[in-house]
Amino acid sequence: MKNDSAFITRIKQFWFAVVYVLRFGTVVIVRDISTGAYRRDWFMKQLAPIEIERARRHKHPLSVCVLDLDGLKTVNDTQGHLAGDGLLKEFVYKLMRYCRRTDLIVRLGGDEFMILFSETTVVAAQSLIKRIQEDNPDIKFSAGFACWFPEWSQLPHKAEGWIDLDRLIREADERMYEEKRSHKKPAVEEVATDVLL
Repeated sequence: MKNDSAFITRIKQFWFAVVYVLRFGTVVIVRDISTGAYRRDWFMKQLAPIEIERARRHKHPLSVCVLDLDGLKTVNDTQGHLAGDGLLKEFVYKLMRYCRRTDLIVRLGGDEFMILFSETTVVAAQSLIKRIQEDNPDIKFSAGFACWFPEWSQLPHKAEGWIDLDRLIREADERMYEEKRSHKKPAVEEVATDVLL
């Protein structure tokens, strides 16, 4: 069932791009050319609303992980930008190998990326990222997490099914920078999961 919905989503995305090109005569660039991750603008306009609606309708958790690749500037400065681009490609390739096809990997800019995990708690998302870090010690990165739970939409000050993705991304980004400053890897017990969005 999950694979069917992911397949349907991909078909909708494809046909949207075709219709857009036919209507406006402009090619839509969906993925970042150098890494293969989704572009932020495409993600926010086209993919995020679909995932938010799915999480709200089915009352499934939605987790966000913001990742910052460590040492990219050093690689660019000492080995050149081609080596830096290679590091970015390798990083995204490894993320894609571990993530499900329904998980959306997005380049936020520079050396920052985001993964939107549908139907996933923050603990499960964190467990996957920890496994990536352990299996790939040669690639160093910092990670921050945030999660929306269906129960939060029942709070009196929230609209039914309300999800603020921008705030989720901001929370995950802040946590990623906290981890970066502390120079330690996150442990499951340390991640706060009670942020009321």
